[in-house]
Amino acid sequence: MIHIDTEPVWALDGRSLYFTSDRSGGPQLYQVALDEARHAERLTFEGSYNARPRLSPDGTQLGLVTLDHGAYRIGTFDLKSRTLRVLSTSQQDESPSFAPNGAMLIFAGRQNGQGMLQTISVDGQIAARLDADAGEVREPVWGPFLP
Repeated sequence: MIHIDTEPVWALDGRSLYFTSDRSGGPQLYQVALDEARHAERLTFEGSYNARPRLSPDGTQLGLVTLDHGAYRIGTFDLKSRTLRVLSTSQQDESPSFAPNGAMLIFAGRQNGQGMLQTISVDGQIAARLDADAGEVREPVWGPFLP
């Protein structure tokens, strides 16, 4: 059987990758150690769609897109406890990116047909929306932290 493996991101140690795969029947997150490339470990089991992993700066969690009650939302997956937490509340959120300090995620969202940038704290308590006057908002990424 052929599987689609996409959206890889390096682990902090550089010895493994996190990625999205449909090998379980639908998009889920996996990790594979490069020295054991034949065996990938499935990480997410909650829900039918978990994709677009983005590693937090401290390597403890993954930002992701998850299908929650019929809507694509931003969440985090704790790598130690293996728990998924849905953070956003919009209908079509995508492209999460952690802030350099790991406290916030920025992502693209859509409301009433209009693209926008949104931010949310990793505990889900603080959120902000930045509407776009024109054009589409896609693939936001935090810039690097420069001391």
